[in-house]
Amino acid sequence: MRTMRFAVPAIFAAAVLHLVPTLVEAQACASTGAIAGTVRNGDGAPIPRVELSTSRSVAASSDSVGHFRLTGVCAGTGVLRARRIGFKAEELPVDVTAGETLRMEIVLEAVPLDLAPLVIAARPTPMTLRLRDFYNRRQRNAGHFFTREDLEPFDNRQLSDAMRARVPGARIVSNALGSRIRLRSQRCAPMVWLDGMSTPAGEFDIDVLQTSSIAAMEVYSGPATIPAEFRTPFGRDACGGAIVIWTRVGPDQWDVPRPRPASKVESDVATALPIYNATEVDEQAQVDSAAIVQPAYPDSLLAFAVEGDVVAEFVVDTTGHPLSGTIRIISTTARSFGESVLRAIQSSRFLPARKDDRPVRQIMTLPFRFTTDPRKE
Repeated sequence: MRTMRFAVPAIFAAAVLHLVPTLVEAQACASTGAIAGTVRNGDGAPIPRVELSTSRSVAASSDSVGHFRLTGVCAGTGVLRARRIGFKAEELPVDVTAGETLRMEIVLEAVPLDLAPLVIAARPTPMTLRLRDFYNRRQRNAGHFFTREDLEPFDNRQLSDAMRARVPGARIVSNALGSRIRLRSQRCAPMVWLDGMSTPAGEFDIDVLQTSSIAAMEVYSGPATIPAEFRTPFGRDACGGAIVIWTRVGPDQWDVPRPRPASKVESDVATALPIYNATEVDEQAQVDSAAIVQPAYPDSLLAFAVEGDVVAEFVVDTTGHPLSGTIRIISTTARSFGESVLRAIQSSRFLPARKDDRPVRQIMTLPFRFTTDPRKE
């Protein structure tokens, strides 16, 4: 058993080298061996999902700890290809002995960024200031708290459905007068607060509100959990608990980017067209400022003026759309930032790269910066 080690030098480009189809038909050969080993980055961390292949073997991918194994490799000299989006693709010489396993340690260098980040600047609004109190209470109070993301699956259903599904002990009784709600074993109707104002005494039919119109909701099942600001002087909350509802305000609260489904053309050419990096094309793929969807600043982070950075990577196809299945977040300072960027990219359009006077597919690595400093707008 032999061991070979390759250290791949860094490059200063914006994407990886030309990708070829991931599956190469195995060809008959007199004798075969195998290639096995690990793939790591320059810091020694394993790299998963690296595609490895030779000219006459079936491709294999590295696992979660960077290990890989290629079998049925024709004996003799050849070339091992190692490719993964975000790293420099390499072709390494190998010499396989029949019946033996060639051990290799491969080091791939990450592709550095060369694009200025897209800045998402936002100022606190009355809505985010209200939600700041919501998130503060969620940290220090007992109760049930629902964000827009929690309520979104119920947007086409009644609010009482969300209460039944998410609040333990919630009971809904519907009659000709509407939906009556009771929390746990409470005998009275809960006090309902709407955008900081208490509703009139008596039953309040929560199903008169569209679930899609709600930004956040708080449910306190008993008097011991209700914050002081939502207690009433006549003690109604002591009997039935309290429900606090915050509605969505302003157009940006509604314009949430949605994923664009892959077209049939995209699916048909997904494995047929080559993918280039920025150094291999005549005109690089560019951000189209008129067609880029601005990522939404997550309410929970804007409420506390939390700033952050995201780096996304994806393939821009020949029509300028991100190729379905290639969009991923390389790094993010907060998960909510990454999720917002993913949704925005899926609905955005870019200027495609060109090579030999025709549009081609190209890998793009794009940084984003979220800030609450209005001077950076």
